[in-house]
Amino acid sequence: MIAPDFASYLRELCATPLSEHTEHTGRTALENFLKTVAAASGDGRVSIQQEPKREKDKGAPDFKISRQGTILGYVETKPVGENLDRVLKSDQLKNYRSLSDNILLTDYLHFVWIGKDGIQRETLCHATDLAYGKIDVREDRAADVARLLHGFFSAPPEGIGRSQKLALALAVRSRLLRDH
Repeated sequence: MIAPDFASYLRELCATPLSEHTEHTGRTALENFLKTVAAASGDGRVSIQQEPKREKDKGAPDFKISRQGTILGYVETKPVGENLDRVLKSDQLKNYRSLSDNILLTDYLHFVWIGKDGIQRETLCHATDLAYGKIDVREDRAADVARLLHGFFSAPPEGIGRSQKLALALAVRSRLLRDH
């Protein structure tokens, strides 16, 4: 596994002072970073979509991750410094868990992977590190975050476990075949 370029990611995040960041400010930086991580994990077939269509009564996580049209998981972002423990207990995340067993929650610096085997957390750096312009990433932290992200991208795609999902999937494929 090739290590992603964490320093470039942090520089892109710091292009806007952290005091001016919102939940949306770093999304492009994160999307670019996730693409490099997916490629570094050896899978160039991963698609990353910002603001996917809202699922009725379940919401819409910030990113949908797919591989060859099959959902791999979702990413939910929060502003830098947000209490991710509180978010883990929220109704919002409970709804997202009904969409997928593979969710990445992040405030851009702290990463929480909620997978079938439980919750794993890693910290790339702290906001105070960036506030002082320190872009140097500790190798051990970078390796830990890279391993967590590799696990997220390596999770098997969602299967079709319900008849309604199967019917919808077949309907989409049928329309595609008919239209070609």
